[in-house]
Amino acid sequence: MARVSKFIREQYRYQFNPYPSQAVLQYGSADRRENGDLFNKNVESAAYEEAVDKFIVRPIDSGSKFHFLWSLGEGDGARGFGKSALLRCLVHDVNHDLGQSLLASHGFDENEVANMPILAALGSFDTTSTQTLAAVCLQHAWSIALHDERLNKSALHILRAKVLRRLARGSDSGDANALANAIRNLVEETFLAIGGKMLGSPDRQLVNMFADGDWRRLAAYVRDATARDGFELLNTIFVLARAGGIKRVFLFTDQVEDFANADISKKRRHMEVERFRDLSIEAQPFGEMSAYVLTMHPEAARQIEGFWSEARLPALDPLAPRTRRTAVILRPVKSREDAMQIYHNYSNDARIPDSDVAPLHPLDDGALDVLVEVAGGRPGEMLKLAHDLIEVGAQDGCRTITGKEARDILAEAGPVIEEEKAVRRARGIGLVG
Repeated sequence: MARVSKFIREQYRYQFNPYPSQAVLQYGSADRRENGDLFNKNVESAAYEEAVDKFIVRPIDSGSKFHFLWSLGEGDGARGFGKSALLRCLVHDVNHDLGQSLLASHGFDENEVANMPILAALGSFDTTSTQTLAAVCLQHAWSIALHDERLNKSALHILRAKVLRRLARGSDSGDANALANAIRNLVEETFLAIGGKMLGSPDRQLVNMFADGDWRRLAAYVRDATARDGFELLNTIFVLARAGGIKRVFLFTDQVEDFANADISKKRRHMEVERFRDLSIEAQPFGEMSAYVLTMHPEAARQIEGFWSEARLPALDPLAPRTRRTAVILRPVKSREDAMQIYHNYSNDARIPDSDVAPLHPLDDGALDVLVEVAGGRPGEMLKLAHDLIEVGAQDGCRTITGKEARDILAEAGPVIEEEKAVRRARGIGLVG
């Protein structure tokens, strides 16, 4: 029997299986199939545009603080809609030029764009090491301070160039010591000008490495930090951002259901949510500069709703009139055309050059229809199931995977989402009868 990988190369004309083996985005992975690099925002362009409007434009215009990216359903049926990948895409679209092109394409005039540089960070709670606010603040700090493969530098590197422009120093040329001292002095002046309650002084070592442009040491320093350092590091980055003229910092936060989850005492969970309110609203410069975007689904909302309302934070229900302006709900994909768009970037990235085959070969139109049906239209699940079709199809020697073969291969998976009406009858936030 031929190796599966050899069959995939010779018959399917892929260098490797083009689709991810899991329906979960893996932050920081070098594998483009798994890390969100191949996310296609044009699949649901309306949802992307709604996210830009509600998560970026409106916070700038209205000062709104809390925003939510929702999927509806219960259990696994609420996952795999692409919330994580969409957030990662938004962070890149902001950070590569501090929001200039994004704002210019969404109704901001030239003067507004010049005076409204913005920054974004991405963090995710989990069930192991990131269950507290300090821990996710550390992830936000990592997101800005560490090297980003797509940017080929860190967002902090881009921010330093902005600081140089503000100092009327166009580059690192000239006296390096004088330049570093000028940056340190600007950061110091910026910090002293901040009024109100603060978390403390900026981390001096981080400021010095930023001023010197010592990116290797800075990356090691931030990477070696622990969760208890999260507040101080993110506070320092906010001060650096302010020194660079940044007006808003968008803190995208994933996996909120793991925030102070049920394994942690009620007293501790209550304290964490209260701390979140204090940081986001009362502490400076967070209160003035930050805007939060949290992923949410009904189960996650039920985990935190009691503590959330006690902390006098905004209502979570995405269907309520007052919250619709700050909530985006991702819906299932329904058409074959949208399915083709989901698979397009993945297929192209792995295709052997000059292969004379159909764009999604070996999958035919019937196989696409089956994938949409079995996955319930959830993009993450559709990609994972396509991975399984390629593996099993190659193992079985199928030169083309038709709708019948796809249904046979995926028969054990069965429908992964209940009918929408049944889901919406379930008890919980975001579900209506």
